[in-house]
Amino acid sequence: FILSTVSTLSEREDNLSNSLLPCYITINVLTVCSHSTINKKPSFEIRDQRRNMTHQLTAHQRALVVQVESILDDRSHLEFMLEEGGDEVLTAADFRVFIDTFKEDAKSILISLFCEIHGISIETAQNLLLHAAAEFKVSHRNISQMIRDYGELINHSYPEQQNGSLPLHIACAAAGREHRLRLEAFMIPFPQAVKIPDINNVTSLQIALIHGADVDVIKLLIDSYRPALMKPFLPNTTTSDLEPLVGMLPFHIACCRSRWLDVIYQILVESQSDVICRITNRQLP
Repeated sequence: FILSTVSTLSEREDNLSNSLLPCYITINVLTVCSHSTINKKPSFEIRDQRRNMTHQLTAHQRALVVQVESILDDRSHLEFMLEEGGDEVLTAADFRVFIDTFKEDAKSILISLFCEIHGISIETAQNLLLHAAAEFKVSHRNISQMIRDYGELINHSYPEQQNGSLPLHIACAAAGREHRLRLEAFMIPFPQAVKIPDINNVTSLQIALIHGADVDVIKLLIDSYRPALMKPFLPNTTTSDLEPLVGMLPFHIACCRSRWLDVIYQILVESQSDVICRITNRQLP
């Protein structure tokens, strides 16, 4: 497909504007890359540097997140024991007391940490537990447990208005370990979330691309909402580093942000005819 695409573009080379040169070059680069090269991953250190686009926690803050994970793991273990009949010492009521205590302790730590980082009050953040869990990359198992406990928060937006950001939007920006699993934890109970733009009118796919998500995450978002491939990046507000991306499709964003070749290739394959049509018709910068 890529070879035929380049051939098609070459026939129209005289009609292409200079502003499309980065995309044209990218397609040619992909043409000469072998399959093994496309799937080759950069070193962990390089990939990690690319991802340092979200808030970085201090050592103390990271320790608090680890503590939350431990509390939630203990809570899950107690629930399992209770389902299996408990033990000879603790009654069912005792188990419930410990479970509720662990639940509240984890919530308190996450909310306090979220408030500390974003400079908001505890009262304002009471409904932002899932936003906090998404930002701090809580494990997908514990995210799923919190969603079962606080299901009404899955579609809560922040700020509290119709067009605020959902927990899924925060999770899309939190690239790293278990990224796909964490996104699935938010998407399974609220599949419509992937169709909703965030507070800045940015889609989940665009957020994931900008923050360096891996190809498995990109494929998940595309499979969940294919029309996102044809949505240009048109944020309500932007920063100097994102300004050059305004008006671009996900494919062009991936090219311009120097994302991994497997990500660029995946987007190109998924949106092949539409991207070529847009390029040849000069509908994008």
